[in-house]
Amino acid sequence: MVAYARSLGCNDVQFSPEDAGSQANTSGVEDVIISTHYHNDIGMATANTLEGAYLGARQVEVTINEIGERAGNASLEEVEKYSGMLVQPHKAIVGANAFVHESGIHQLGYDFEGKELNDLFWRFKSVAEMKKVITDDDLMALVLN
Repeated sequence: MVAYARSLGCNDVQFSPEDAGSQANTSGVEDVIISTHYHNDIGMATANTLEGAYLGARQVEVTINEIGERAGNASLEEVEKYSGMLVQPHKAIVGANAFVHESGIHQLGYDFEGKELNDLFWRFKSVAEMKKVITDDDLMALVLN
């Protein structure tokens, strides 16, 4: 099929024979770009991707936040310490600050002022540091306690 695609003028053809990359005697392998494409079923996708690159793979297939079928694919942001290219804190989705919000507390129809508002705000910040997602129930518990 690769030869057929090339006969039609396609010079950049990707063929994925699934497990052929792990067989020692793949004819013609020296003339192709080897790619890695690992799923994270047992938590080894990133490690296997790095090992594949170390062993000569010139293309690595990765995703953001392990998005993909089953348990996802190798996660691009996990290799930042190896690449020397750190993910910026304000980078959408994967940056450390992506879901941090500190513009104050929205009061949901309640009227707080002065020390009472300040105390509530600091209790809110304390909960926000412990939880990734603040629910309406969390806010109600803060207001009512």
